[in-house]
Amino acid sequence: MPNASGSARPRDWPTRRLLDLVELPQGQVDPRSHPYCHWPLIAPDHVESATGRLLKIRSAEEQRAISGKYTVRPSDVVLSKIRPALRKVIRVETDALCSADMYPLRPRREIDSRFLFRLLLGTDFSVFAESLAGRSGIPKINRSELGEYKFSLPPLHEQLRVAEILDAADSSCQSAELELAKHQTLTDAMMRALLNSIDTSEMVSVGDCYSITAGLTLGPYRQALARTAPYLRVANVQRGVLDLRDITVTGIQQAERDRYSLKTGDLLVVEGHADPYQIGRCAQVNDVARRFLYQNHLFRLRSSNIAPEFGLAWLNSDTARAYWRANCATSSGLYTINGALLAQMPMPLPTGEAQNRVVSLTRTLNEAVEAAADTLGKLRMVKKGLMDDLLTGRVRVSKSSA
Repeated sequence: MPNASGSARPRDWPTRRLLDLVELPQGQVDPRSHPYCHWPLIAPDHVESATGRLLKIRSAEEQRAISGKYTVRPSDVVLSKIRPALRKVIRVETDALCSADMYPLRPRREIDSRFLFRLLLGTDFSVFAESLAGRSGIPKINRSELGEYKFSLPPLHEQLRVAEILDAADSSCQSAELELAKHQTLTDAMMRALLNSIDTSEMVSVGDCYSITAGLTLGPYRQALARTAPYLRVANVQRGVLDLRDITVTGIQQAERDRYSLKTGDLLVVEGHADPYQIGRCAQVNDVARRFLYQNHLFRLRSSNIAPEFGLAWLNSDTARAYWRANCATSSGLYTINGALLAQMPMPLPTGEAQNRVVSLTRTLNEAVEAAADTLGKLRMVKKGLMDDLLTGRVRVSKSSA
């Protein structure tokens, strides 16, 4: 019998309903009362997508929670009800509360907590959850829908071994992430020192050096357009680098392709963000993203006489970040900039020598960063493949290996 991802299950793995293997704690508590007010309160936006990591830990009191919450205890697995395709799942390690937008799942004897955690992060459950959203049109999974999920349950000794192997894979990825972070920190420090050494006695503006164009406005009407093209969103433009793991396609007109197509060396600047430290972040378009389009929450900067590496370094510098924090507008919790402010941003008049120094250092440092990023990417791919193989039984682990 195939599972949700289409692979055949091992014959000795019985098909089980998820809700037969877990308990859903009943009733809610007042997060303002003792001791619950001091417990961590977990909500969907506190959990990193697809990794199971807790991004922030704050008590119910610190979050000023007033509505009823579920209690969770160590080894419970908490699943976000909303936007299940984001794979927001966490295994709890201490007494805590979770919001009503999450399901607290308490494993019964037949299923290991760590295995359950990996199962809900896996491809099979994700495909199931996404199919529900496609069926109902609502990005939320309700209790009756959760009750439909069935999967092949390995013996407990295999569950434990699978969890152990995937924990080791996680550790390798985390070590690679730390190595990448060290290279990025070194890069930032050396670039900051170089930019501070540049003569700023003669300043111009970004608008003097670049043509600035806002991006493509999106809308439902684009679904009817025959031509389509990939486009970049705010999430794709990280500080100093493009994240091209998740690219969206939209309908376009031919004239829009000509106007909004990107070229290698273009710079993209983020127009708005909930975090004031993230507005104005800038990335350089590489050969992979050449001819992609970009959405209207991004600005494209194009110049024929400024080295992209120099502009990128300046627009991500401490000076640029301070400029945005002092000049950005805010409304409804979103910090925004506009094209006029971007054009007015002060920028040193870059001599050929200054540009060459930045370009040379950037390329040297980027080699180390890219090598570390490549290692991390390969480890993540290995982990994903291993996870799919182990959870579906395509690769078995023996009892003797536990």
